[in-house]
Amino acid sequence: MKTNTILFLSLVLLSSCSSSLVYSPAVSLPFRPLSENQIDLQGSAELLPEARPSQSRGWAVPGISGQLTYGFSDRLALGIRAWGDMSYGNPTFRSGFSLNAQYHWERIPGRHLYLLPRAGIVLNGSWIRGYGLSTSVVWQRKVSNTMGYYYGAGAAFGHAALRSFENYANVRRPPMGFAGLAHIGVQWAFAKKAYLNLEASPIFLLNTYDQESWLLLSPQLSIGYTFGPH
Repeated sequence: MKTNTILFLSLVLLSSCSSSLVYSPAVSLPFRPLSENQIDLQGSAELLPEARPSQSRGWAVPGISGQLTYGFSDRLALGIRAWGDMSYGNPTFRSGFSLNAQYHWERIPGRHLYLLPRAGIVLNGSWIRGYGLSTSVVWQRKVSNTMGYYYGAGAAFGHAALRSFENYANVRRPPMGFAGLAHIGVQWAFAKKAYLNLEASPIFLLNTYDQESWLLLSPQLSIGYTFGPH
């Protein structure tokens, strides 16, 4: 499951030892809400947004991610997500981890409302360089036994430190940022317990450290499998 987002982040910002860090804003919902004792496993390819696009080589880099989620009850599932930068040219491997919760209500048969809080860390090499918190509200609907979609929105906050540092313009500010998130996903169950998930995650990033804002897009394609009784 996902829920993209510790976080999830979903948003974490720079460190004094790295010009930019990467994070994963996707929520990556399972095709069906998890029941008690079910396990959902996903593997993904995605574009990971940069926390400081103006200080990096672009707004996003190719990456991979994986997510493992366990259903503690018919309404609550908890998971862990990991992601990594697969581009070339960085002296260290940039990655991150998030702890995610999925709490859902079935308002109408086949229609589910999710609350998805996430908390995460990002790393530059083996060093933790940032922290993030995010939450999203997502509406999921099945249009058939094999097809479904979801959409929603959320917000995120990330920081590398709560005290001030000098930025590239020699101005002292806390290295942090905020983001508005959107989630749009299409799902196809091609087998009884296996499915494909295509998600687009538009992001409006406000980097208060560099005093700049960006509108970014983070698409993701994942394959998932749900273990356990249905």
